[in-house]
Amino acid sequence: MFSFGDSTLRIYIFTDLEGVSGVVEFENRLDTSCWNTYKRRFYSRLLTEEVNAAVRACFDSGATYVLVNDGHGSGYTIDPELIDSRVDLLHGTSRPVWLPLIDEDFDALLYIGAHSKAGMRGGVLYHTMSTIVKEITINDVPLGEIGLAAFHAGAYDVPMIFLSGDEAACREAEALIPNIVTVAVKRGLSRFSAVSIPPVRARRMIEEGVKKALGRIEAIKPFRMKPPYTYREYVFEAAERETRIISNPDELPGEYRLVREIRADTAQELVWKVWGRKV
Repeated sequence: MFSFGDSTLRIYIFTDLEGVSGVVEFENRLDTSCWNTYKRRFYSRLLTEEVNAAVRACFDSGATYVLVNDGHGSGYTIDPELIDSRVDLLHGTSRPVWLPLIDEDFDALLYIGAHSKAGMRGGVLYHTMSTIVKEITINDVPLGEIGLAAFHAGAYDVPMIFLSGDEAACREAEALIPNIVTVAVKRGLSRFSAVSIPPVRARRMIEEGVKKALGRIEAIKPFRMKPPYTYREYVFEAAERETRIISNPDELPGEYRLVREIRADTAQELVWKVWGRKV
């Protein structure tokens, strides 16, 4: 783990789109119209610049290496021409695991653009992995993508020290990880509406927040759960085209089924059983 006497500081930045300032709709990858293509490139720039704000803070705080994981969708959302040239960019699909390359050599995980877990009232674009998923649990504890990413990193002794997203996502992170620094860039009025902080100001807040998190890095511990582990994934008994457009959590389907149950003795074993694949 990093200590202030060490000569290196390696940071892993995980990203998503739904928690970025100004984004209040799910990306439509099937619409090839000029207008939708423009919107997708616009959202790409919004995410890329929030990541750049975090990257600046990392290097200003003494980071020697920053890896950025383009974690939204198929991993083609961050603009490689606009991203800070000092980072390495991990992107694309068919990955060996959810957070590739994270290991004990990294000192911290930052999460930019986070959204809340499925069914979270007030959560902008809430979902867990997919809008068809009702709930994912580890040892009967419901976890969204925030908790799952923290668990994945924690399996390698890497703490999640910073998160930006909507207010619901920030509350979710704070409930799981003591001392984590969060920055809320928008407040959800519903799943598809929010009051956003303008992007320029949101980026300044992220930059300041990351510096604050790196300044207290030793006070933030990796997220861990007591072994052994049981992972369960439940999906709605409905078509995803239906669950994707529902705003009020009370209107989500009441019927669901268990589709995956995975057991493991160690956190790393669970990570690879759940997200590992042969590529």
